[in-house]
Amino acid sequence: MALTVCFIDDSPFERDLFARVYGSTPGWDPVVAETFAQAREMLGNRVPLLWLLDLWGNDPLGSAEPELISPQELARKAAQIRNLESVWEGLDGFQGDVPNEFLKRFYSVLSGWSTLFLETAALADQTRAYGLYNLSQVRRHYPDTVALAYTRKSQSVDLASFLAAGGDGALLKPHGPDDKAILEQTRKTAPDLVDQMHRILKNRLEASLLRQSLVLSGSEGAYLFSLAGTLMGRTKLPPERKLAVAPYMARWIAAARTWIMETGDF
Repeated sequence: MALTVCFIDDSPFERDLFARVYGSTPGWDPVVAETFAQAREMLGNRVPLLWLLDLWGNDPLGSAEPELISPQELARKAAQIRNLESVWEGLDGFQGDVPNEFLKRFYSVLSGWSTLFLETAALADQTRAYGLYNLSQVRRHYPDTVALAYTRKSQSVDLASFLAAGGDGALLKPHGPDDKAILEQTRKTAPDLVDQMHRILKNRLEASLLRQSLVLSGSEGAYLFSLAGTLMGRTKLPPERKLAVAPYMARWIAAARTWIMETGDF
């Protein structure tokens, strides 16, 4: 049984890109969906140990109609952003940490454009509410699985919000000037990104198994402790056994054991 990896993204381009690049990843069973509800239906009884969640999209709980900002309004707001010339103004005579002052001023320019980008995206109903909703559903229905943001347009405030809401980390989608370049970059960086995903999954799975070994009692807890020990390279993989636990927990443990066994490098 391969590692089930679930990717949720509202963009047909991104879903197709993911399927083309990651669909043949050795040891993976990718599930690609537009919404959490669709993903859950496609999964059936499978437990995906790893979720990759796009952050920006239409708010699943909202009702706003997407709207594009007008050229006139965009120009008006852009004109209010600090200009580049002001970054150097008076810097020669500045008393203090000149490099830091320069970077603060330069960042204020970047921040202005970033804020305008977020406001424009929100008007088009493209916000982090999409990813945060999907994360909340993953935490509710698939506890102890790993959820990573996989995003291109998100800003630092989006990533901070994702982590604060219980996300396990963030990975950046490769970018390029056009679709062809994005495909090339995605293929080029895929091996490194898969390695990062597996490292994060290993670390989080260790912690989850150890935590659950304390929650469960008797031989069930000892079994999970042994699985965690295998991941940490301290014990051999324990024989598969039937556990007196809830159905979801049994499927999660089985998925974890299978990944540990088939990865075979712990």
